[in-house]
Parts: sequence; structure tokens; C-alpha cells
Amino acid sequence: MTVLHIAETIKGGVATVLRQLSDSSLECFFLIPNSQNSSLDTEASKKYRFKDSGRGLGSILSLALKGCSVVKLLKPDVIHLHSSFSLLLAPILSLISRRSKILYQPHGVFYDPNVPRSSWKMLIIKSLERVLVSFVDRVVAISEYEEKLLINLHGSKKVVLLKNAASPSLVAFDPEEQRLGYLFVGRLDEQKGIDELLK
Repeated sequence: MTVLHIAETIKGGVATVLRQLSDSSLECFFLIPNSQNSSLDTEASKKYRFKDSGRGLGSILSLALKGCSVVKLLKPDVIHLHSSFSLLLAPILSLISRRSKILYQPHGVFYDPNVPRSSWKMLIIKSLERVLVSFVDRVVAISEYEEKLLINLHGSKKVVLLKNAASPSLVAFDPEEQRLGYLFVGRLDEQKGIDELLK
């Protein structure tokens, strides 16, 4: 089975997920931003890159053009769209590759009610995502919390839960052992749960 992973950005958690997927028994290919090429350690022949210049129309158009050409070349069984901006490609990819199954994985939803955002922005994003998701076969949630948010918007038939599969730590951890402190690595926002750690 051939899988093409498409990501508009891979910094942070998306790169971690893609690295783990590159080690799977599936034949995986990746379309990633040229500027973040070093973030994904995999065979060069498995990576396709698009020209990017930050989050803007030029980068999205470059991603769309390269995405279409790579899909035509590889004819993948599965196209896995990572994060919201890559979802913009769903309508055109569903037209040029009718045999491919298309998955969308948001890697965290913009419209999380626990994250303070303007209500009109959330309404626009939810409306746009609802339309774009109609072009994909499944939406992948990485936690039960995200699954509930996605089901509320897209219905239970589209959403599948695949818990975030981080590789287990190689460091032995004894929760009973006294510690001076803890190290947190990640964005400082509610989605990462630092507020829960500090309680």
C-alpha cells in the first residue's frame, strides 16, 4: 500500500508523527516544505518538497501544484493530509485521484472551545472545514477530546480515533521517586496541558 503524507508545515509534533510513520511497513512518501526538509529524517527518494515562504497564498499555491503533480506521479492508495492548510487541497485531490482514499488529521483543532479565540474566526474556520471535509474519506482524531470536537462538527461516520502514538520513552520513570522538578518541552498553550502539570 502506498501512502502520500502531505503537510503544509511539519515543525514540532507533525514532524514526530511523520518520522514514526516513515518507519512503518507501508510504502510512505512525504510532501513537505522545502525550508523544513531537515526536520524529517528519511530517504531523500521518499521526500518531495514544495517552495514555501511562510504561511501565505504563495506557499499554499506551491503546495497545491506540487501536491497535484506528486499524486499524479505516485497514484497513492491513501493521501494523508496533515493539519488545516493541507486540507485546502482536498477538493482538487479528490478530483484528480478518485481511487485514492483521503484522510485528514488536524493535529489539534482551531475551534477548541477551551482556547480563547474570536467567535467569528471560529465560525468561519468551522464552516470552511465542514465543506472541505466533505471531500475526504475519514478524519483522524488523536485523542478522545479531539474526537468529541470533530464528531460534533463532522458526525461520527467520518471520524476515527487513533490515539497519538508517541514512541515510548527509553528513560525509566518511577512516579514514586522524589524529584526536584519536571521538564516540559512544547508550546505553552492549553492544548499541551502545561496548566494541568502545574496544578
